Amino acid sequence: MAATVEKPAQQPSAEELNAAVRAAARQIDSYLKSVGREVEFRVDDESGVTVVTVRETATGTVIRQIPNEEVLQLARRFDARSMSLLDLTV
Repeated sequence: MAATVEKPAQQPSAEELNAAVRAAARQIDSYLKSVGREVEFRVDDESGVTVVTVRETATGTVIRQIPNEEVLQLARRFDARSMSLLDLTV
């Protein structure tokens, strides 16, 4: 009885991954436009956190932001130098 050795699956290249991400983004964008929504990705300047915002296309009203503003404020306060979440200034 011979043992079979499975070869590890070949990892997709960076180009293939980028193409897959772009295709998924186009599909998501197409769906959101069909329901009157738009999505925005940005990096918060102060914290470096990636922020995703979903808006109503017609009015620009924010429907959802991930992470929300409270979490962003905590991330901004959580400074690597101070390692503190609390502002204890009196």
